[in-house]
Amino acid sequence: MSRVLNGVFSSFCFGRFVACRLLVAAGIGLILGAWAQAEVRRLDPFTYTSNEEAAKGWKAQAGTPAARLGRHHAQGVVLSCPFESGSDRYFWDHPVQEDLSGFNGFEVDLSCEHPAAVRAVSVYMKSGKGWYVWTGKLSGSGRQIIPIMKNDFTIEGEPSGWDRIETVRISAWKGEPLDAALILHALDARNNEIVVVQGTLSAPNETERTAARRGVRRMSAWLQAVGIPHDVLTDEQVMEQGVDRVRLLILPYNPKLPKKEMETIRLFTERGGRLLVFYSSDAALAELMHLKLGEYKSAKGIGQWSSFVFEKPEAWHVPVEIFQESWNIRPVYPADSSARIIARWKNVSGEWMPDPALTAGPQGVWMSHILLDDDALAKQRMLLGLVAHYYPEVWARAAWLCLHRAGRIASANSLGESIELILSASRDQVRWQAQVDVLVKQARRLFSRMLDQFEARKFAEVADDYVRLRDKLMDAYALVQTPKSPEFRGVWDHTGVGLYPGDWNKTCRLLAQQGVTAIFPNIAWGGVAHFESRLLPRSATFERYGDQLEQCVKAARRYGLEVHPWIICWNLTGAPEEEVNRFRKEDRLLVTENGKTYPWLNPVHPANQELGRAVIREIVARYDIDGVHLDYIRFPGSNVGLGAYTRGRFERSLGRSVRQWPGDVLRNGAYARAFAEWRAGVITEYVRDVQHTIRDVKPAVRLSAAVYGAYPECSRTIGQDWGEWVKRRYVDFVAPMNYTQHGAEFRRLVSGQTALSGARGRIYPGIGVTSTESQLTADQVIEQIDIARDLNCPGFMLFDLDPTLRDKILPSLSVGIMRRRQEEP
Repeated sequence: MSRVLNGVFSSFCFGRFVACRLLVAAGIGLILGAWAQAEVRRLDPFTYTSNEEAAKGWKAQAGTPAARLGRHHAQGVVLSCPFESGSDRYFWDHPVQEDLSGFNGFEVDLSCEHPAAVRAVSVYMKSGKGWYVWTGKLSGSGRQIIPIMKNDFTIEGEPSGWDRIETVRISAWKGEPLDAALILHALDARNNEIVVVQGTLSAPNETERTAARRGVRRMSAWLQAVGIPHDVLTDEQVMEQGVDRVRLLILPYNPKLPKKEMETIRLFTERGGRLLVFYSSDAALAELMHLKLGEYKSAKGIGQWSSFVFEKPEAWHVPVEIFQESWNIRPVYPADSSARIIARWKNVSGEWMPDPALTAGPQGVWMSHILLDDDALAKQRMLLGLVAHYYPEVWARAAWLCLHRAGRIASANSLGESIELILSASRDQVRWQAQVDVLVKQARRLFSRMLDQFEARKFAEVADDYVRLRDKLMDAYALVQTPKSPEFRGVWDHTGVGLYPGDWNKTCRLLAQQGVTAIFPNIAWGGVAHFESRLLPRSATFERYGDQLEQCVKAARRYGLEVHPWIICWNLTGAPEEEVNRFRKEDRLLVTENGKTYPWLNPVHPANQELGRAVIREIVARYDIDGVHLDYIRFPGSNVGLGAYTRGRFERSLGRSVRQWPGDVLRNGAYARAFAEWRAGVITEYVRDVQHTIRDVKPAVRLSAAVYGAYPECSRTIGQDWGEWVKRRYVDFVAPMNYTQHGAEFRRLVSGQTALSGARGRIYPGIGVTSTESQLTADQVIEQIDIARDLNCPGFMLFDLDPTLRDKILPSLSVGIMRRRQEEP
């Protein structure tokens, strides 16, 4: 009966949803003001009435299936991609005659229900004897709007210019061998009124410019995720082109603006433009915004600034609390009564800090640090609220996207599929069935209300209910999961102090209660230790909080957790400067391609190998641990590790001199392959020696390693031939860092890893919950755990122990998929 009711409900809501979508497609300007406000040119109106017209409008090339209409004309043009048995690429051409020189970006509105089949999508713009080319990935399944900035196009051939575009080509590239289809709904050129400014001249050095580039990529991806159209301009482009048509400037990391750019921004604000600033040292910019720049502050301890809380979140349509582990801030304060603090920092224990996190003035909002990767969904929602506060037209598009995405859990492509997935699983979970039924009913009502609100043009409310609906479904989905026992469930702790510095008991108690079985505390780097080492300098963490390994082991034993000290090999981050200088004088550091020393111990040097083994021997002998976990057990890159010492060792191994160094061992050099294999062999022999060291002291202690997921490529590029370690049984298990948001990609990686010789029972996939490469929701984590189980992995690892994992992931895992044995009905 529940399945029938679900189908009736889905059909009823789908009918109303289609009506809303047709209203959108009709271009009602009052409803979709976000589109109407910016200058937009449709490159195809998609008014085809037959398959023949669609095929003529989008001409199939080189064996590509003909374009056709979807089931409803308003759904767009279907571009079939039979990748299961056909070509690796399909492409279609649309003839145009357009001058696009005055536009700064494009948007492709499309759908794809099987994104794993499509490795990438390319958009080509033909001009004369050449093409402008953009290639990117789909964001997931279903309907999505892909923004493309003109700056991101590359050039093939000799195009005549953006003012002479004569063909638009869409190409789909093969991923998984599955049949798929792209459905094109719209293709627009546009001038965006929101601009993200990339710090180039405003950043003082290359390190800061690299940070600025990362910040822009992160910001742009998050804006795209919530449907905010935008462009990216460098500091130079802001000064050269001006921002006359822009309404909102976002500065993700622009420490000190050039005077000319500052003048451009001053004129911009005088005509009503608004700013979102994330960390800056520019006092003049702060003064312009009626703010006062405070002094730079560095954290005195771990977790000093762990989250920020909005004082009136409903006024800004933002989450109440957002997690972010910041190590330094530059606060700003109101300079007069026109400005006010709107969010404040809390520490990891939940105590209020005196420092403002966000301050609003008449010209915009200023945050005292950049936005980091953690708590990504909440930050996306925050950005939507902040942008919409000054540019309310974006609510319409955000609401439209929320309706299209509403109710998607894990791999389900619609609300109906999610509900069926949940109800089907609940039949085996009698204990939770009544609670699940209530949550599903609440989700259905929320979706119906979203439709009412969209029709009533209450777009912000649609976006708010989208979050509530997802929470209901997530709670239901989490409840119906089945735990597995025995199962290894490890958590990496990058800080090495647990969730609550100075209180390992509280951390271990919480982890045990939520189904974790093993903790991997980061207790040593190449040149510093968080434990009482007699070989490495003791860290500031040790001096402040004491021996972290001793405290962790004592607490873990109390709550039944395994302890695997996480050792970062070679990398000298955090090492005292005098220690680094000593290593440099002893010629023990890596050397780059251009002859500069790199802050890593050279893995080739016997003294460095002996130091590493001695530290491990010290740990194993003195502490009651279950395993030793190696990380950074590799070279940092193919172009690092090229000094005279390395050359001498390689030439002795080779039995001859290398005439052109380093050219002969790089890329396509005469000895490139031999050098790559030699480096990988050095690392493999070190792993073998570490195993022998451990066995000599405590044979029961297990050896594991965090390794790159892309094997065997990592053997060639960074000397990490971990497949050989597994084959020779030098390690008890490896944790490949399979950090991806896509379940299909995760399955592909783990399938390849478990198929390696000797890998059975030795692959514990690493899941990137809050990694730089992936920020996962609880349902995505559950999906990846299920995949690991399906591929017979005895356990998994979660990265990383932080407040996001604590408050937004583990609670959902602990009620189902990681439920403890004593909680079983």
